Formats: sequence, structure tokens, C-alpha cells
Amino acid sequence: MSMITAKDGTKLFYKDWGKGHQIVLCHSWLLSSGNWESQMVYLVSKGYRCIAHRRRGHGWSDQPSTGNEMDTYADDLVELLKKLDIKKAVSVGFSTGGGDVTRNIGRHGSKRVTKDDVQIHVDAVCEPKRKIVVGLVGAYLANTFEPKLHQQPKR
Repeated sequence: MSMITAKDGTKLFYKDWGKGHQIVLCHSWLLSSGNWESQMVYLVSKGYRCIAHRRRGHGWSDQPSTGNEMDTYADDLVELLKKLDIKKAVSVGFSTGGGDVTRNIGRHGSKRVTKDDVQIHVDAVCEPKRKIVVGLVGAYLANTFEPKLHQQPKR
């Protein structure tokens, strides 16, 4: 398992797959980096490098009693980006992950993100909606804006 240690000693799990232009994927509050795996497989097959971490308190990352707020999440994310020497990445945040991306830029600047940074904020964590949104993210990153209709839920 790949781990980094945050400034306060909290161990944070991450996945770093592929080579190429860097895409940083930030998960929502109740999910984890594992929810990005299907998109990571697809994007890696298209020549991208995908990085997804598990925020403190989630999955295989430590579950400390402190630091469970947006400023620390942003600090944790920038520590990961520094460790992996990530520069000019596209950042994708789903729900709370969008807050991670935004707070990271607000606290640490845009040195490590591209001008065409992608942020996805979604109110509902409904499985069918998530598949559509992530399908649109994949389409954007593949330079086509046509959503994959086969990913839409059957009604």
C-alpha cells in the first residue's frame, strides 16, 4: 500500500497509476478513492497518470481525532502533490472532493494545477447520478463532450 505521512503524523493512503498528464481525483465525504477505480482504469488506458488519495478518516488512511476539516484536507492534499512531484495536474473533485480542490487552490495557490482545472460538485451521492457525472468527466478528459449513454441508468 502506498502511504504518505502528513505534517501531524497522520498516514494517508493513495493510488498512483499510469504515466502521462496528471489527473488528481478527490472523493466525496462518504466514499473513498476506491470509487474512482473504474475511471482510473479508463484514463490510464488513454495515457493519463491518475492519483487518488483517501482522505484522513476514510478507508486505509489513519483516523485521527483532529484535522477533520477542509483546511487540513487541503494541506494533506498539497503534501501528497509535493511528495509525488505533481505539477500542472487536472484536479477532479466529487462533492466534498470539490471542496478539497477549491480549498487547496485557495490555501496553496494554483502552482500544481492546470488552467483548465475541473471541479465537479454534486449535491446527491446517488449511484446513477454519480455514474453520469463521472462519465462526463471521462468524456471531457478524452476531449469529447458526448456523454456515454450506456452509462445512464435504466428507468
